[in-house]
Amino acid sequence: MQGTQFLKEPSECSEPELEEFERLVRIGFAGSDDSLPTRVRSANCLAFQFEPENGSVAIAGLKQPRGERIAEVFAKAECDLVPDEWRVELGWVFVSPKHRKVGIARVLCEQLLERAGGSPIFATTRPDNVPMIKILEGLGFEPAGRPFLRRGQELVLYTLSGGGIPRAAPAPRLR
Repeated sequence: MQGTQFLKEPSECSEPELEEFERLVRIGFAGSDDSLPTRVRSANCLAFQFEPENGSVAIAGLKQPRGERIAEVFAKAECDLVPDEWRVELGWVFVSPKHRKVGIARVLCEQLLERAGGSPIFATTRPDNVPMIKILEGLGFEPAGRPFLRRGQELVLYTLSGGGIPRAAPAPRLR
């Protein structure tokens, strides 16, 4: 793997770096809306893979989602974890197609997890995104709850505990 990986807080990024990050998020995630610039700028940390001849070819981020989003995801997944304990989300993991299958996404995720310092972290991915599932499970994430729909897309919730995470009473199952 060539190139350079770097992590930055959004406040340390130049405007072109933030715009490039947003551009790659929009390529990788069709559901991104007008709130993306605000969400990117309020993230904990952004990760980039930079290639001298191609510019930024991969990104990932430690998001700081709003409490309502966290509660919605955990409720839809019908998992038994207390949403208030999960304040950091690993996401926006995208590698340009030409640069895939060489470990870039895993390296960026590892660096972000080191930066998170053991905080409980969650992530969501599509159930058919086998490469991302392998990365998450290889980093110690475990599936939580069941697949759910968000914005018309099926997702699976994964969590990585930073220690003893309290569990809520199990949600009743509807039949």
